[in-house]
Amino acid sequence: MAYIPTPQQQQFAMMLADPNNKMTMAERAREIGVTPKTLYAWMNNQDFMGYVSGLIDKNTDMHLAYAWKCLVDRMQRDTNAIRLFFELKDKIRQRLEVTGQTAMTVKFEGIPRPQRPEAKDAENA
Repeated sequence: MAYIPTPQQQQFAMMLADPNNKMTMAERAREIGVTPKTLYAWMNNQDFMGYVSGLIDKNTDMHLAYAWKCLVDRMQRDTNAIRLFFELKDKIRQRLEVTGQTAMTVKFEGIPRPQRPEAKDAENA
């Protein structure tokens, strides 16, 4: 059976999913008419948090096209943006290598590492 939040839970979920809502937990609890302890209990409920995640997905989907445009524009001058683009498109994999107790290396496999513009200029000189 699908999870159906109460009207108070729906109101709280909307508050959590709204990135512009800066209210404290006490303020949110007071507005909804419950205690902060109740809000924390709801946040520990996997079904409730799944509902919140669904709201966040819906709210962020409308910004997806803009985010992609910004990323593509940034790729012209930032190799990290290129790497992020391919990661998000599942074109490369990260492999974590632990070489000691305090050192680790992340290697990207699947595409060649992009060359920095200054390195290209040095080759052409």
